[in-house]
Amino acid sequence: MRLRERVLHHVRQNLGLYAVLTGIYAAGVAFGALGVGALKPENQLELAGFLQKSFAELATNLPPSAMPGLIWENLKVLLATYVLGMTVIGMPLIFVLVFTRGFVLGFAVGFTIHVRAWQGILVTALSIAPPALLNVPVLIITAVCAITFSFTLVRGAKGWQERAIGRQFAAYSASVLLMAVLGGCAALLQGYVSPFMLKVILSYAVVL
Repeated sequence: MRLRERVLHHVRQNLGLYAVLTGIYAAGVAFGALGVGALKPENQLELAGFLQKSFAELATNLPPSAMPGLIWENLKVLLATYVLGMTVIGMPLIFVLVFTRGFVLGFAVGFTIHVRAWQGILVTALSIAPPALLNVPVLIITAVCAITFSFTLVRGAKGWQERAIGRQFAAYSASVLLMAVLGGCAALLQGYVSPFMLKVILSYAVVL
């Protein structure tokens, strides 16, 4: 079976799971955005100062030494999902992890727009969105692969041949490895494209 056919077969077989995880992530984003309104004024002021400092730091050229840490920040979520998929008992935590990542993104976007208004919309669209458009599918696909592998282990405990489980594990690991490569690409976007776009946005704001 060719790669394209395998991918289509995988998507068709797990369409419901993709829908559920996407819904959970979207719910996390919504709750994260709503969480901004729950902040006390003093907390909003403190976070606004932190955001301003972060913008100033990100708008500078990122030193090459910072890239490994940025890549690790992206990959450790995938690694945690990968490990949880092999434990079976940790499978419910995958859903929690997906929701949490959605919450973090929703809160970041919501607070940025709340504090910076139109400038926050530009930052979201041009600086936050590009890596997110890669990171979000990578996380969802990794989570689906982890959950389906957990189900494979459950079935294996009921009599599946060891060789079949071995093949499934190899396919699972290869899929997560591919997602890790894409996650690394997302980190490169965060490290180089996002700061550049942020610098352009801030410069434009100063001109206005």
